[in-house]
Amino acid sequence: MIPSLQSLADRWAHVPHPTCQAEVRLHQPWALFLAGAALLWYALELSPAAAVIFTLVGGMVLCAYLWARILAARLSGQRRLRYRAFQVGDTLEEEISLTNRSPLPAPWVEFSDRSDLPGYQISEVRAVSGGQTLRWSASTECRQRGIFRLGPWELRSGDPFGLFSVRQVTADPLEI
Repeated sequence: MIPSLQSLADRWAHVPHPTCQAEVRLHQPWALFLAGAALLWYALELSPAAAVIFTLVGGMVLCAYLWARILAARLSGQRRLRYRAFQVGDTLEEEISLTNRSPLPAPWVEFSDRSDLPGYQISEVRAVSGGQTLRWSASTECRQRGIFRLGPWELRSGDPFGLFSVRQVTADPLEI
């Protein structure tokens, strides 16, 4: 029995975070149209040029899809606060880690934060090799009283061809 594309991509499946929702979307629909046109050309003409074009374009779309599915399943992020109670004048320190458990590199990963703490911005774009964990820290001085949220946050990535995009939203804001 030949395994399906979905089962091949899910072989490395891993749920990054219990409240994380991962989705893969076609970012460039023209690639599917081009693969379909090449297949139609090959079906009508059976020429070697049509076979080469269909193989190249179809292979690129297939590789891009599998790459994106694997990244969606094996790429995860985490943020960790050093302290949970703050006063005006204290320094908020946080460590962010980005882990790629797949054998494939993630050429770009955008960590996008939607915290509402005044003056706190930790959104970044990084590249992560296969099997690598990146860590960085962020800090800010607390200048305003109140209850604020750290998060929600999301990771965005994609395949190296830019055909499919991967988006993981972690919707568990932390109140401080």
